[in-house]
Amino acid sequence: MPENPTPQPAAGDRTGWCCLLLITAPTLLWFTAARLLPERILWYPIWAVATVWHAAGG
Repeated sequence: MPENPTPQPAAGDRTGWCCLLLITAPTLLWFTAARLLPERILWYPIWAVATVWHAAGG
């Protein structure tokens, strides 16, 4: 009878890629869009911070 009957997780688990893509994909998309629409993309970080700030205040 084996001492540890629970199966071990597979070595090829790729859960780390999901978090990496969530961080890098929007950043790469923003830099790519900034080459095409610089005047509109420039305001996006300011808009995003203002939206979060206003939503947190109620």
